[in-house]
Amino acid sequence: MATSLLVDPRGNLVTIPDQPAAPAPSPIVALDEKKRIIARLCAPFAFDDVRWRVIERTRDKKRGLFAAYVKTSVIIDRLNSVLGEGCWSRTYQQQTIENITLIIKEKPVLKGKIALICELDIPGVGKNAGTGEMWSDDANAVTSADSQAFKRAAECFGIGLYLKRVEKVWASIDQYSQPTDAREFRRATAASLSVTPPGSRPGQAPSVGSQSGDKGQTNGSTSRSQSPAQGRNTRSAPQSANGPSMDDLLAKKAVYIQALGEPLYNDAVAKARRAIAPNTAAAEANQQIMRSLDDKCMLLTQSRQLAADVSPQTVDQVLDTYKAQTFATVPSVEALSNIRLALETARNSQA
Repeated sequence: MATSLLVDPRGNLVTIPDQPAAPAPSPIVALDEKKRIIARLCAPFAFDDVRWRVIERTRDKKRGLFAAYVKTSVIIDRLNSVLGEGCWSRTYQQQTIENITLIIKEKPVLKGKIALICELDIPGVGKNAGTGEMWSDDANAVTSADSQAFKRAAECFGIGLYLKRVEKVWASIDQYSQPTDAREFRRATAASLSVTPPGSRPGQAPSVGSQSGDKGQTNGSTSRSQSPAQGRNTRSAPQSANGPSMDDLLAKKAVYIQALGEPLYNDAVAKARRAIAPNTAAAEANQQIMRSLDDKCMLLTQSRQLAADVSPQTVDQVLDTYKAQTFATVPSVEALSNIRLALETARNSQA
C-alpha cells in the first residue's frame, strides 16, 4: 500500500498510509432495460446454430437418439452481440476430487475428477454460477468441465434454456454420427418453442392471468403477452408406415394452434390444402400440411428473434400495421411474412 510522508510541528516525519481507493460502483441498469437485455439473451438461437448429439444408438448402429445443444462459441457470440465485447466476464474456481472408487469389470478402481465453478457476471444485471465436472484421466477433462460449467451459468440467465424442452429425436445416422434428415429436428424445435407464450417476445416473462390476444398488465405497464398452456404434451403421435394419418395431424393441432395462434393456423392450413395436387394420397397430403405448418412456426420464431433486437415501440407499430394485437393474433401467412420483413428492415436500419 502506498504511504504519504508529513512533518509534525516538532519537525519529525510522520508516515500516514494512503486510504485504499474506493471500489468502482456497479453500473445501475433500469428495470425495463434489464428486462430488455434478458429478453435478447433468451431469444431462441437460429436453427443452424443448434447441434444434435447422439446419446443412444440402436443395436445395428444405424439409428440414434439425438439431443439438442449449442456450442460454447454460440453462447459467447450471443453475449457479445447483446452486451458488447468486453462488457461481461466469467471467472473460474477449480477443485480436484480424488480417490473415487468405481467398480469396473468387478474390480475396484480409484479415479479422480476435475470440478470447475464458472461465475458469469453481466454488469448491471447480475451474477450466476454453474458447475462442471469430468474424470481427470480424460484427455479433454478441463475443456469439457469448462464448457459444462459455462453453459450452466448461462442457463441461469435463460440463455439456451429452451433447448431443455426440445424433444429428443430418433433419426438415421450418417458415417459422421450426424442425422441424415433435418426435418424431424425442425419439428422438435418448433414444438419446444410452442410452449413459450405465443404473444410474448422471446425471453419475456408472461403476465399472470392474461388471455390469448389480450393486453396483459405487468407492474402497471402494458405488454403484449399471453399465458402459456400448462402441462401441454408436445410429443407427436405415432405415424403410420406410409406417413402421418389424419389422427396424427389432429393430435398436433393444439400444439400448432398454441405456437401460431388460431387465425394464422387456420389460414396456413387452408393455403396448404389448396396447394395439394389432386389425387394426392391422404398420408402425403397430411405430410405436406404438417411441413407447411412447421415452416410457419420457424417463420414466426424468426420474427420473434427480430423483435428482440428492436425497440418494443417498433414491434407494437409493426404489429398494429398488419392488424395483429399480438404475435398470437397474426391474421394470415401474408401478414406474418410482412411482419418479419418489416422487423428485419427495422433491425438493419437500427444497426
